[in-house]
Amino acid sequence: MVQDAISNYLGLQTESGFTEYKDIGMNNIVNDATDGDGILSMGKLDLMIMNGTDKFTTHQVHLNEIKLGGLNTFTHFLPLSLSSDFTVNNEFRMDKLSIEFVMTMQIWPSKITDIAVAQSTNDVIEETFNVNALEVSELRAKRGNERSEQRAKRATSEASNERSEQRAKRATSEASNERAVTAS
Repeated sequence: MVQDAISNYLGLQTESGFTEYKDIGMNNIVNDATDGDGILSMGKLDLMIMNGTDKFTTHQVHLNEIKLGGLNTFTHFLPLSLSSDFTVNNEFRMDKLSIEFVMTMQIWPSKITDIAVAQSTNDVIEETFNVNALEVSELRAKRGNERSEQRAKRATSEASNERSEQRAKRATSEASNERAVTAS
């Protein structure tokens, strides 16, 4: 009974399959928690991920924020499905899932040597940038295209091999016919 209530509230329980995102309760919960955009932001991190110095510069890279997107694109959500007395399964499918990193790089003149190799009037140059990781839906589409291309190459190769085999059989048949004519 609890399982049915959870599945009916969070998941899609229709015979025809996926219709709209709003039909799946989990998407509605995610939308309520993320102001309707389906993006979870882990901000104000300020994690230094790189710190280095060379003859010319001293530089640091900080990870400021991580954003997970597409969290409200569930097309199938079936939590806590009991498959036996001791086994619980969870199933879900999503249209897309993305990750984005917001980073800051700081560069300033190096003080590693006494000799001024590089001189600058700036104390610190700071640049904030985003790194957008590939979305899962794009990756799936690329993988699908690669598989289609591989199948087409295989089919072409198999057809070519088949034609070669047919030519070889004809040549063998013609050669044996010629030997039969010559022998008689």
